[in-house]
Amino acid sequence: KGPGKVLIGPGKVSEIFPQWWGAKGDGRHDDTAAIQSAIDSISSGVVTLPPGVYINTGMTVKGYFTLRGSGRGATSLKLTPKKGACLTLPLDCSIFAIEDLSLDADVRPNTAFGVDGTNEYVAYFSMRRFRVVGFKTGIYIAAGMSMTFDDGYISCYGMGARNGTVGLKLGDKILDKGCTTVTVKDIYFTNAETCFYNR
Repeated sequence: KGPGKVLIGPGKVSEIFPQWWGAKGDGRHDDTAAIQSAIDSISSGVVTLPPGVYINTGMTVKGYFTLRGSGRGATSLKLTPKKGACLTLPLDCSIFAIEDLSLDADVRPNTAFGVDGTNEYVAYFSMRRFRVVGFKTGIYIAAGMSMTFDDGYISCYGMGARNGTVGLKLGDKILDKGCTTVTVKDIYFTNAETCFYNR
């Protein structure tokens, strides 16, 4: 209880938990700082989110790292602002994975991203057993290679109306950017003007 700090000494820690920095996961408290501290604490490894709803205002992830929930129906990262991104990939993000996790937008409509990969170049990125719901753009990777999206559910808002919503966007013709060597498997799309865009 009360203020404190986390010190990770020599050796290998197999999992990092945001609860060590005070995350609640109760759907009421803002857990942004606690989750970001957990991510920032390691150069590589796994940050595990136990079951719960984690209110956040957006976080930046990193390469050589896995963000793992306890099941897409059990662990949710809920973004509260109407713009920005739940998870932002940094410049030249490589070897990053999202597993067993839901990303949800709290306010709809919005201009937010579930995963913002506009900072190119993304390589060896994977999402497995995931759900991304309620964003204007579910997942956007501007340029990258060797990516996998497997066993997921992506839903925007608006029942397919002409509102600019995109479920999974890989590349951009206008910006002359694209993605290569991508596997998209067992993904259910709904409620988007464009479900899957690939260049």
